[in-house]
Amino acid sequence: MTAQNTQRRTRTGRRKLALALGTLALAAGCNVLNVDNPNNVSEDSLADPSAATPLANGVAAATVRGLNSVLDPYSTVSDELDFVGSQDGFFQLDVGNVSTPVIQFTDQAFNRIAEARWTADQALARLVAWDKDGRLSSRADLANTYLYGAIVYTTIGDVFDDFTLSDRMTSAAPIGETNMKSVYDTAVAYLDRGLAVATAINNSGLRTQILAMRARAKFSRALWAKLNPPAKYAGAPAPIASPLVNDAEASADATAALALMGSADYAFTITPSSQNTAGNNLGNDLNTRREMRIGQAYAQPDPAAQGQNRTLVQGGQPVIVLNDPVTNAPDVALRARVNALITGGQFLPMTVVSAREMQLILAEAALAAGNQAEVVARINAVRALAGETPAWNGTSPDGLTMLRFERRVNLFLQGRRLQDMYRFGERDPRWQTSSVAYTTRGCFFPITTTERLSNAKVTTQPVCNGL
Repeated sequence: MTAQNTQRRTRTGRRKLALALGTLALAAGCNVLNVDNPNNVSEDSLADPSAATPLANGVAAATVRGLNSVLDPYSTVSDELDFVGSQDGFFQLDVGNVSTPVIQFTDQAFNRIAEARWTADQALARLVAWDKDGRLSSRADLANTYLYGAIVYTTIGDVFDDFTLSDRMTSAAPIGETNMKSVYDTAVAYLDRGLAVATAINNSGLRTQILAMRARAKFSRALWAKLNPPAKYAGAPAPIASPLVNDAEASADATAALALMGSADYAFTITPSSQNTAGNNLGNDLNTRREMRIGQAYAQPDPAAQGQNRTLVQGGQPVIVLNDPVTNAPDVALRARVNALITGGQFLPMTVVSAREMQLILAEAALAAGNQAEVVARINAVRALAGETPAWNGTSPDGLTMLRFERRVNLFLQGRRLQDMYRFGERDPRWQTSSVAYTTRGCFFPITTTERLSNAKVTTQPVCNGL
């Protein structure tokens, strides 16, 4: 056989083999997507009470993702973080364009918070039913789910001007900017029910977390009313005429929570991870991508770092530029917090509530009521927990100055700062004079573009975006 005949027969054989494989592929083509995945979890599987703990854990994970995603843009709008990277969306937030619906980072935050809200409500519907039937093996799962659902609803009220409670397949109309107080009502109702369960099972850890979160939710509800009066946008950027919150129910819960916390520097924190939360915006953007850095109002940038996108560190500690008004020296509470943030890598713990916040709620109520002795006691309790010495003498500086300062450093990067800036008439020097944050008090994130494009019931533009 010649080489030419061998090559011809080889090519012919290859063509036949290719044709045969092609025929087999075509024959199987109609079922090519009919694949069984052994890891799939069907909807029916969630009807079994044995799914209670995975459902509760899923709510917690979704809440962590949502908070992590929200704190990223929220803190950039405030003066806590400064944009130094390459993403224009962060630049828009940094200069005060808080109400623009199309910014990708607020859009992602909306979607993740919406996912967490839906997940919590769906899980609660099942857990409550199993609890009533006596088929819930751990009632702590129910109390935890009430707690995390309340965290999500409180966050919605704190950072969004409007929201939708859509289902997976069914759109919902917006709650309405004038009706957003209702999300705090839902949060408080969840916490009421969760507290009853935690008390019944004698779980003091859950009782502490729930009472502290209920104090925060009630405080936030009262503060929302101050930031959203009938003439919501009048008078900005001057401070609110009566900015202090004195809510008796919030104070009662804060007192009860502190009694359970004891003398420790208690903090309820939640932390993202690579295994169970599948999302990590804040740590990534602060410490890996370096889209932002700690705000220059708080810590000194390192001039030798590329793009000046790092905090200056000397002697192993960040250089703090915000001084304690008692000592006129760099504040130690802020230094500890900033150090934890810039050295914490990608997975940064997020403080939900703390003993310091409970003391500050009570200090503010006392200041509003003119109870100077309690103001001094509460502020100095915070200073003792934070390692700020010496104690404040109660006169220099005045009580409002001290309250504002202690909130600023002890609630740093916890999603509280923008509310305080608005109510006390403060501006970030980085806000453009034409931005809504600069010109208008009380504007937060809107219903964002993904929901607007997919939900035909969202028909109006954000009020703040049109101002």
